[in-house]
Amino acid sequence: MKAQQLQVYGGELIDLWRCSNCKQLWPQPDMAERCCVCEGCGKTKASREAGSRRCSECFTVHLLEIDRKQLEEATELTNYTGPVCIGDKYWESLEKMLDGLDPNEVPDFVHTCDINHYNLDVGTIIEELHEQAGLEDSQSLGGIAELAAAVDKFNETNADVVWWSLDHSTKVSTRINKAGIGGVS
Repeated sequence: MKAQQLQVYGGELIDLWRCSNCKQLWPQPDMAERCCVCEGCGKTKASREAGSRRCSECFTVHLLEIDRKQLEEATELTNYTGPVCIGDKYWESLEKMLDGLDPNEVPDFVHTCDINHYNLDVGTIIEELHEQAGLEDSQSLGGIAELAAAVDKFNETNADVVWWSLDHSTKVSTRINKAGIGGVS
């Protein structure tokens, strides 16, 4: 893309350049020239993935390459029974993933997931409030005991609510072997 330097009324040039394709402003001409050019394939793209210098196709390939490298470096777990992940898709277990996918779509390995529980902490809540408000101590706040009781009730009520987060450091095999589903016997 050709960078176009901006000028103010009267013709004076200013230190801003715009992409000739999408008109986004940049502080340097080389940034404007690269704006709508995919760094993966070099094609001009009007719409890119948000925050990426790659077109949608190259962005997907790039993410798959990152995932492949992470899987290569991950430690293989055996006898793993927890949630698993491929890209941004999560399953409760390897068995459920295998039941739900076409066998041709199943890679040799998938990432495992950490199981997380909602657990609020009153001390952390108060500390974050202080940071936001610029306060030094909690002496000026009332109702902390009531807040602590409410937070304890919240944690108790939601003890069974979980969410999964991808663990890049571990993987499990999707191959079925004599030990059962996944893992190496």
